[in-house]
Amino acid sequence: MIPFKNLKAGFSFIEIIVALTLFAIFGSSLFLVQSNIFSKVLKTHQILFFNQDNIYHIMQLKNKIHHAVAEKQSVDTIKIKENKKNPDRSIDLKLINISDQSELKNFSSNVRIVESSVTYHDNRTIKWFSFVYIPEIAQDKQKEESKTPQAKIG
Repeated sequence: MIPFKNLKAGFSFIEIIVALTLFAIFGSSLFLVQSNIFSKVLKTHQILFFNQDNIYHIMQLKNKIHHAVAEKQSVDTIKIKENKKNPDRSIDLKLINISDQSELKNFSSNVRIVESSVTYHDNRTIKWFSFVYIPEIAQDKQKEESKTPQAKIG
């Protein structure tokens, strides 16, 4: 057997080309999977932030609704707007009446749609809709109670 004349340290040109070809074939698919995973982690993180903000602000909105109902004021004017940092975002909550053309028009006196939206610093907006029940308080409970006959004991 005759040994090669090129017994120098290092790789030959063909070995380098084969290694780069294998790296391009398998590496590109690995980099695509990695970018997809990072994209989904980022989206999940943003939705988690939005959900936490949304729960907190809906509780504030319900508190304002209960105060307005107790004071017999209109609940349609209640709005919440807040700017937060890290990440920079603007949070808006407002109540929307159910339209008369909707299938839910029977509930329109007691139910409102809560539209909560978050606008991020890059003008990307996420909206979330939910329903809130608004209880009715009788005009004068004391008058109603005095009208009901009570049995006398004794």
